[in-house]
Amino acid sequence: MRRRRLTIIVSSILASVWSLLPVYYTLIVSFSPEGMIPTKLGLPAQFTLWNWENVLFGGGMGELTFRADIWPYLRNSVVIATGVSILTLLISLPAAYTFSRYKSRTSKVVLLSLLFFRMIPSITLAIPLYLFMWQLGILGTEPSLIFGHLVYTVPLSAWLMKGFYDVLPVEIEEAALVDGASRFRLLAKIVLPLSRPGIAVSMMFSFLISYIEYLFAVILLKSATSTIPVRLAFFISPHMILWRPLACTALLSALPTIVLFLFLQKHLVRGLTFGAVKG
Repeated sequence: MRRRRLTIIVSSILASVWSLLPVYYTLIVSFSPEGMIPTKLGLPAQFTLWNWENVLFGGGMGELTFRADIWPYLRNSVVIATGVSILTLLISLPAAYTFSRYKSRTSKVVLLSLLFFRMIPSITLAIPLYLFMWQLGILGTEPSLIFGHLVYTVPLSAWLMKGFYDVLPVEIEEAALVDGASRFRLLAKIVLPLSRPGIAVSMMFSFLISYIEYLFAVILLKSATSTIPVRLAFFISPHMILWRPLACTALLSALPTIVLFLFLQKHLVRGLTFGAVKG
């Protein structure tokens, strides 16, 4: 038992160190002065806040200029990802419940079709989505990207939530219906509270998929409504890469996802393991 516990502790430490090494190196690069990017994991000989000042308040350097600060891009990313998460839940929760409780040949075909659309490479859908948003008259706006991301988040969320609904006891719902509860009241008062872990996992994945997506953001948005992934690409050109502001922007872009994880942490741990001991 002691050896097993020691193995778990050592493995956890090694996994944590391995995962945090890129973050640590990105951090020391962000504080490095111009022309002194560290080649080792040790602290740089000099520290500077110039990189952070330019990223936070706007600035420029050489061929690649980034006079606009990071906040509009960060705000756009958070707003779009939040909208995607909310719409994904509104669409996928009733759909997943239907797939779980009303099984038929048609529902199986639709469920497999959702999985098929989730597996299609995004590059093949970019042009059709562009033309569709142009026909709707919303091309270049945040709603166009939100609707574009739903193509991938809704199928994933529907499959995730169906697995959670399959584990929930049907007897509880049958007892509530016998007591006179309506189907809407059953969903609101019983099903949704019991499926909070699954909702948390679905929301987290939907937010992350939308937050880090790059291709649709480049094609469907204007520069004024661009997101953080597009902003990160500004620091890269065929001739040079601005590593230090790129590192600062990368670290700042992680803050919304960290906050969301801390907010959903209680339900995420249970949600990621829910159903693992079924049967």
